[in-house]
Amino acid sequence: MEDRTEILWRAYQSHLSSSQHYEEQRSKITQAVLILSGAVLALLKLGEPNMFVGTLVAAYLIVVGSFGAFFTHRTAKECNVERNCAQDYLEKLALAVPNTFEEMEMEEPSFPILPWLLVHGLVVVLGILILIYGLNHEGR
Repeated sequence: MEDRTEILWRAYQSHLSSSQHYEEQRSKITQAVLILSGAVLALLKLGEPNMFVGTLVAAYLIVVGSFGAFFTHRTAKECNVERNCAQDYLEKLALAVPNTFEEMEMEEPSFPILPWLLVHGLVVVLGILILIYGLNHEGR
C-alpha cells in the first residue's frame, strides 16, 4: 500500500509541476512579445517614416501577436490537462490514505487566460492600425 501511495504522490507532483511549467511558458512568451513589439515600435518612431518600413512593422506585429495568442491558448489547454490529471491523482490519494489528503485542494491558476489573450489581441490590433494608417497616408 505504501508503494502505491508513493507512486500516486509522485504522479500528482509531476503533473502539478508540468502545469506550473506551462503557466511560466505562457508568461514568458507574452513578455517576449511585448518587449519585441515595444522595441520595433520605438525603432519605427525613431526612424524616418516610410511605407515599406511601416508595412513590415505592421506585418511583424500582426504575426507576433497572432503567434502569441495561439501559443497562449495552446499552453492554457495543456496547463488545464495537467491540472486535471494532478487533481485526479490527489483524489486517488485521498481514497488511498484516509484523513490525509481530503483537505488538500489545488489552488486556482494565478494567470487566467483572458487577459493574456487580450494583450496579444492588442498587439495584432496595433499592427492593423499601423497598416491602415500607412495605407491612408501613402500618397501624401
